[in-house]
Amino acid sequence: MEQEIVQEESGNYIKIKGKAGETRSEKIFSYEDIPCFLPLEIRCINGVKEYYYPISGKVTLKQYLTETEFHLKDIKILFAALFEMVEVLEDYLLDSRGLMIREDMIFIERNSQKIYGIYQEDNEKDFVVSIGGLLEFIMEKMNQKEKDLVFFVYGMHKQTKEENCSRQMLKEYVGQKEEPQREHILPEAVVEPKKQYSAPKKNPYFHKVKPVAAGIAGAGLICPLILWKSGVFTSAVSGETDYGRLAGAVLFFLAVSGYGIWRLSVLGKNKTAAEFEAVREGEKKVCLIPQVRGGEPIPVTEFPFRMGSDKEFVHFAIDSEDVSPFHAEIRQEGGSIMIIDEESVYGTYRNGQQLVPWQPVLLQDGDVIRFARWEYVVEITSRYMSCEQ
Repeated sequence: MEQEIVQEESGNYIKIKGKAGETRSEKIFSYEDIPCFLPLEIRCINGVKEYYYPISGKVTLKQYLTETEFHLKDIKILFAALFEMVEVLEDYLLDSRGLMIREDMIFIERNSQKIYGIYQEDNEKDFVVSIGGLLEFIMEKMNQKEKDLVFFVYGMHKQTKEENCSRQMLKEYVGQKEEPQREHILPEAVVEPKKQYSAPKKNPYFHKVKPVAAGIAGAGLICPLILWKSGVFTSAVSGETDYGRLAGAVLFFLAVSGYGIWRLSVLGKNKTAAEFEAVREGEKKVCLIPQVRGGEPIPVTEFPFRMGSDKEFVHFAIDSEDVSPFHAEIRQEGGSIMIIDEESVYGTYRNGQQLVPWQPVLLQDGDVIRFARWEYVVEITSRYMSCEQ
């Protein structure tokens, strides 16, 4: 379908070439302004019909999402408007597939932010499929760190891929008040929210402390017994046991052994906390999530981790002419994850900013990195974190 933007004295128009023959929809749109849709003017040039839609003061959805910072509320309003357009078409007994659900065929009025659609009779793309394609465009433009928006968009996109997905199901999804269940809707390409670290519920050092503590407690009882058997508490004059001295010795040794057990327990607890902190800060798990449908996640299995097109000398090879043989490297330095561009031809980017070759740049969970045209979301977690939401 050929289309172009034309400028005339009366304003700006989007022009689309049409097929021969008159249709019912052309009659309706030519003589009546349909709510939510751009008005239609039909011109016949050299026997070829051309559809003109006025777009003065309006921008395409593509331009709007590219230039404007949008949030979950804005995307919900967009899809609610699309569902309303479909219902309007059905009220006029028109095929809902005629709604052009494309980022370059949906228009937004600059002043009122009102959303307008275009109807084309020969558009035969399925509604659910079209919504899925629009969601994929939104994925490219949205802020990956705005978690509510990310989970909503990816969850809806996943729903469009289900065999039994219908327009009504998508409408209910958009209208739901509760936040989607994240653990169920997350596809591989979405960045999971940062999880809170939690120390082990049981002290793993206690199994070492317990036998030593038992030994100290036993020594506190055995030592007085040995001294008693050796006659230390026997009176030299009467030859009888001085139970007062024996009781004092037992209490002394029990106090000493109790103090030892307490100190050992505290040492074990502190050592465990220190070890856990060291693990928490020092040992990270990194995974690169591709931003193309069907792409495989890249687990960073060791550090340093080199990426490039040379299969023999890198840890993960990207088979593309845009990717240099040694393109970039991911390192772990003192608990921090760094990325380094190895003077690649087409560059390495972090959140849209090109890296200076050979200068390490800090990576954080949720960052978007790009090797030439290959884009990934960085997922960084701790190997010892709790997986509970």
